[in-house]
Amino acid sequence: MNWYLGPLKKYADIHGRASRKEYWLFVVTNIFVIFILEVISPQIGTVYSFAILLPMATVGVRRLHDTNHRGRWWLLNLIPIANIWILVLMVIKGTVGDNDYGPDPLSRSKPQTQGSDETYRPESDETYWPGPDETDWPWPDETD
Repeated sequence: MNWYLGPLKKYADIHGRASRKEYWLFVVTNIFVIFILEVISPQIGTVYSFAILLPMATVGVRRLHDTNHRGRWWLLNLIPIANIWILVLMVIKGTVGDNDYGPDPLSRSKPQTQGSDETYRPESDETYWPGPDETDWPWPDETD
């Protein structure tokens, strides 16, 4: 369920990366939900389809970032033959390690800290968005 709710929580965030698992579980779950809603009531299915359009686009952009491509490539989905290339990019493995768009979403290693200080403070002002199951990271409290 976290792989479905995670992209919904970041519904308008195009920064960072999304793993293949996060992307495809979100897409397949939405296809299933849309199908069920269309059977129950076509109007409800249509409303849900439009409501999920922005989160679907942003998780697609983050998935493109994982393959180290610009997010505007997602617009190729609007071109009938070019959308095959986007499908290929959504299926291939993402860049291993950090890339131009952020840290590897599959990295489970603890961030390196200096000295005996147990809190991690990033050098840059970039915000790290942990995945849905990474809620136990030792990040400092923002109220410090």
